Amino acid sequence: MISKKILIIGGGFFGMYLSEYFARQGHEVMLSEKEDNFMQRASYVNQARVHNGYHYPRSILTALRSRVSLPKFYEEFRDCIDDTFDKYYLISNIQSKISAHQFENFCSRIGAVCEPAPHKITSLVDPHYVEAVFTTKEFVFNAEKLMQKMLDRIGDAGVQYHLNQKVQSVREVNGKLLIQAYSLIDEIELEPIEVDEVFNCTYSMINQVINDSGLDMIPLKHELTEMALVKVPEVLSHSPAIIYSSKGVHFKIDGRSMHERFPELKNFILEKYTKEQCKYEYCIRYL
Repeated sequence: MISKKILIIGGGFFGMYLSEYFARQGHEVMLSEKEDNFMQRASYVNQARVHNGYHYPRSILTALRSRVSLPKFYEEFRDCIDDTFDKYYLISNIQSKISAHQFENFCSRIGAVCEPAPHKITSLVDPHYVEAVFTTKEFVFNAEKLMQKMLDRIGDAGVQYHLNQKVQSVREVNGKLLIQAYSLIDEIELEPIEVDEVFNCTYSMINQVINDSGLDMIPLKHELTEMALVKVPEVLSHSPAIIYSSKGVHFKIDGRSMHERFPELKNFILEKYTKEQCKYEYCIRYL
């Protein structure tokens, strides 16, 4: 096999995993991440859920891929996974794109565990809004443990990695790919480097380097969402729940923010959770 010089853009889990894979195949691999550490964006803030297919009734193929991949991920990263809680899926009675019967059939088709939830859970929901509640089997991963494990693995595989480095553009020159990058620490443009292949693993910012490279952007749709922090009943304190509904929640409805629409919730959060940490224009309050 001919060894290639490969650049991976984006140090999330996917970028780190791909870097290790290519390095162990004998390629010279460079991993570029613009943050000051790995797995700080989607890999850290996006629920940390290990999908088992339930989330994708709109796509049987995606659901099946999740079902096949979960046991592999669980086996490989068992020490980074939390499987000690119950998981429930709720089917909305209003404006939902899937009924309880359809959801049960879907789970049966992909071979996913799906049983009616116990009374102690169903008694907590309003049947006017929720048609059914199902007990399912899904896990979450500890992002910090997973990041450290992958950092050890890419180091052992010989991956060359750079933090605080933003890839600005990729240009094809004489059969090679010329990479222009910028150091966010020194605030200077780095010397261009040549590579054979580039893999863009930047997720939500995938179009930025594509556009700056003079390529056609991928027609993606980005939506802003709002996360409400609520105090749940004790019986649900360690049990994540997902509600299926097509009705979106936006930053502002009728020109009013969540805090304006629910002042009691705002006051409860401010009084109960006295500490605050902000990053990327989002803030988390905690005890």
